[in-house]
Amino acid sequence: MQTDKKVIQHVLENGLTLLICPKKLTPKVSVQIWYNVGSKHEVNGEKGMAHFIEHMIFKGTESMLSESDINLIAQKLSAEINAFTSFDYTAYFFDVPVANWRQVLPVFADCMQHCKFDQEHMNSEVKAVIQELKMYRDEYTWALAESMVTSIFESHPYHHPIIGYKQDLWNLQRETLLKFYKKYYVPNNATLVIVGDLDPDEVVQKVTAAFGAIPRGVAIAPGQFFINDELQAKTVTLYREVEQPLCMFAFALPGASEKQAFLYDILVYLLTDGKGSRLHKILIDDEQLATSVSAMTYDLMDRELFFITVKPKREEDIAKIKSIILEQLQDLTNRGIPELELRRALKLAHVDHQHLLEDVHKQALAIGKSMITTGDPEYPFTYCDYDKATLPAKIFYLLKEYFRPTLCHEGKIVKVLEKDRDYFNKLQEESDQLDSKILFGKERVSLVADGLYVDEVKVEKFKKMKFLKPIEKILSNGLKVLMHDNADVDLVECLLQYKADQYYDPQNLQGLGFLVSSLMREGTKKYPGSLFIQEAESYGISFELSPGSIAITMPSDEGEKGFELLLEMLEHAEFKPESVAKLIDKTKAQLIQFWDTPSKNVKQVAAQAIYQNHPYGFMSLGTSQSLDAINRDICFDFYRQKVSADGANFAIVGNLQKCDIDRLLESTLGLWRSNLVEDLAHPAIAPVKPEVISIVKNRDQVVLAFAGLSVSRTDSHYDALQVFDQLLTGGMSSRLFELREQSGLFYTIGGSMLVGAGKQPGMIFIRTIVSKDRLDEAEKVIAACLNNAVETITEDEFEQAKEVVINSFPLMFETYENIAKTFVFIEKYGFSVDYFEARIDAIRALRLEEVQKIVRQYLNTSKMIQVKIGRL
Repeated sequence: MQTDKKVIQHVLENGLTLLICPKKLTPKVSVQIWYNVGSKHEVNGEKGMAHFIEHMIFKGTESMLSESDINLIAQKLSAEINAFTSFDYTAYFFDVPVANWRQVLPVFADCMQHCKFDQEHMNSEVKAVIQELKMYRDEYTWALAESMVTSIFESHPYHHPIIGYKQDLWNLQRETLLKFYKKYYVPNNATLVIVGDLDPDEVVQKVTAAFGAIPRGVAIAPGQFFINDELQAKTVTLYREVEQPLCMFAFALPGASEKQAFLYDILVYLLTDGKGSRLHKILIDDEQLATSVSAMTYDLMDRELFFITVKPKREEDIAKIKSIILEQLQDLTNRGIPELELRRALKLAHVDHQHLLEDVHKQALAIGKSMITTGDPEYPFTYCDYDKATLPAKIFYLLKEYFRPTLCHEGKIVKVLEKDRDYFNKLQEESDQLDSKILFGKERVSLVADGLYVDEVKVEKFKKMKFLKPIEKILSNGLKVLMHDNADVDLVECLLQYKADQYYDPQNLQGLGFLVSSLMREGTKKYPGSLFIQEAESYGISFELSPGSIAITMPSDEGEKGFELLLEMLEHAEFKPESVAKLIDKTKAQLIQFWDTPSKNVKQVAAQAIYQNHPYGFMSLGTSQSLDAINRDICFDFYRQKVSADGANFAIVGNLQKCDIDRLLESTLGLWRSNLVEDLAHPAIAPVKPEVISIVKNRDQVVLAFAGLSVSRTDSHYDALQVFDQLLTGGMSSRLFELREQSGLFYTIGGSMLVGAGKQPGMIFIRTIVSKDRLDEAEKVIAACLNNAVETITEDEFEQAKEVVINSFPLMFETYENIAKTFVFIEKYGFSVDYFEARIDAIRALRLEEVQKIVRQYLNTSKMIQVKIGRL
């Protein structure tokens, strides 16, 4: 085996490629299997088949696995599982505690050979996939991007949607699926990626034992996928019932196989990533034409697409927005990239790359994707290696050759014209009726089967350990600092949490905390206006602000600059009247978008009904009326009085050896004001009265939610509810997911018993998305599940759920960001330094009867409201 690189590559005799990336001291292992098959490999009559097989892999095998086994095994192993299909490949993953990764291999091996494709399972799953298709139609950014891909690639298989067409899904036959599966799900068409704290020699031994006997498949000739290039630009317009438009601009580039990802990412940082990027500054800050702008590549192997997505405030500004984008691209082409902008982009790219090196799941994804698309598993680690002398010329060539105005494809979603509204409604109704007609009779009669193989899976329980403890320091102004020095990656992550969070907003001034936290990076005394964020990002430093919180990410050698800028924000923010006015106008536009998105606003609707006049029901962005009541003086007074070191905590995690950290802390944060901030006195929360809230919104599907009152984070019932929450909502083995498996009523359902639990009680919140014609049925089965689930829990399930919760504790220390959040969390709630060690004992001591008694006090639809948003 080769051992001189980050990734150890080994090929079994049957052709299976094994990629091992050892990463010491990580709490989990990511085991991923990638197949070199995606939707582009389908022919006519097979559209959607690669994606549908991805669903059916979880439905059991001929003899070893029942349809429940993979989900139950994941629960037993405390693993996270999922899968996805792209145009070019299909991947499956288990992220599992480090002691139990070996148990995953026989499952993946059996799924490679013996998928069952039971007709009844197919009946329920095709309904779920139809729901998935409809759900994505209501995700407008996704829907527009997919429509543009279809239009741009008229001669390439990318033309066809990954999920397929309804007419193909309706008529799927087991024999056709099996033939496709047998062709592509073979070891010589697969790559197994394993990343974590493991011994490579043992990995090879265990993988060979699990997969070695699987016969090599018939060799698959590389597909010949041609693109007929034309000097042309496509335009796509979708009409929907929207309050604000969406527009996208796309340019076709060399595919992912060409290993140009670094250049593409540099363009993302230059154009849209961060407040200091060109288009953010012009479109959002200067011209105030949009509320957001972003860019991304689509990760296509044969021909890449570079998307620029903008949320305009007004439809009539789309032409001007396009003109500005093209002008900026032309300026970069003609004049080159200014040195400061290129430095900024390179610094930000370096920081993002360091984040990849912290996370075993992200690393495994990057390795697998790179192997499939480029044949080089090392590329994720060499991605940032570039020749400084030739980089500007490469970017210039990319801009000149591919970002021509004549090759700019345009897509937009705009409001349905009044004269077309009846026709639009008619199309939706006809689609629903056709689905009901075709799917009638595709019913599942049998109950979801019990597990078979799960009982043979042996699990090593999490062994108690000492969790990280911070080094504590109190600055002269009383600020408590929590530190941990670690040089694994070249980053420092900081989290400052102060008392005045969004719950400090007066009821008539909702949104005040959001405005103040946003304005703190809109310019300071030393760095006025946009100079502040430009200075920060030129050093690779980023700030994420929300009411009561500031998160900072910086390269480990930029501590002096990072702390200087942090003090500038805390003590010398400008709060210019024109900045306040701009932000209020932008926030109002964001509010319109928020209330026009049912999948996002349904939780806020529920919270307002549950909490009434309690701050937990307030809208963090505010309301149009409350924003009108806020001015510069109100914002500045809140800043000076409430943004204080009093009661604040600051966590700093990372490589602290490159600066004199004690001196730096005292000379910056030690100068932050510490005027007294009073603790909040919250009003009592009234018992929830059951009601149904119905909001009419023209969408393909209805968002349905159930909500009730829960407990605070420090309540003695919290642990019991969290353990039960794992059984009710926790992934593919949960009671709610069983409803999906049995009925195919919905593609997605989830939530939690403890949403927003803080110093005040949180909320029970369960949400799904369902077709209008199946809404009544969904309401009944979900209500029945919520009312009866606690009575159906077995002792084995209960014990496993406790271990799932316990196994989540090490993940809270997996990355620098997680460590900082965990330190601040423990301090915020006054928990002891051995909180996690003690909590393991407390959770393992819980008894099923005790938990059932507690759950019955909270989970009952007679104490819950119901929210429905859609075509009612």
